[in-house]
Amino acid sequence: MKYFAVSDNRQQKADKIEAVLRDYLGEDIKGKRILDLGCGSGHIAEYFSHTNEVAAADVVEQMTIGKKDSLRFIKLGSASLPFEDNCFDIVIFNHVIFCLPDQSGQLKEIYRILKKEGICYLASANRYFPIEGFTKLPLIHYLPNRLFRSLYKIIRKT
Repeated sequence: MKYFAVSDNRQQKADKIEAVLRDYLGEDIKGKRILDLGCGSGHIAEYFSHTNEVAAADVVEQMTIGKKDSLRFIKLGSASLPFEDNCFDIVIFNHVIFCLPDQSGQLKEIYRILKKEGICYLASANRYFPIEGFTKLPLIHYLPNRLFRSLYKIIRKT
């Protein structure tokens, strides 16, 4: 299976995530324990690692940033997350949920690992936007799900 990690506009995306979190929490994002779940290229995890303790996790290691002492990568092998209960202040779950077969189960795992006052930043594509986010093709994601997924697999192989 071919994997890819988006690295375009990651600084801009990290800035947006930080603004949303800062607005919700009413404080700067410093000194937090953060998990970037589905970290891809690692740019967003690296951004937050300057002032926080950050773990970057994904099913395959695709990080394109240099190795950082303030950032650790965890390869995921199952739907169960390899973390203790109540251990993260923030989980960043950026454009990953649609890739998962058991979305509900993953959300329960995120809830389990978040501290009582923790927060999950979850972003997902807008299905009603006419351009599909990964393929950049117009309207392809409006096809029936089975057909879209079949075509998507073919497109990713090319």
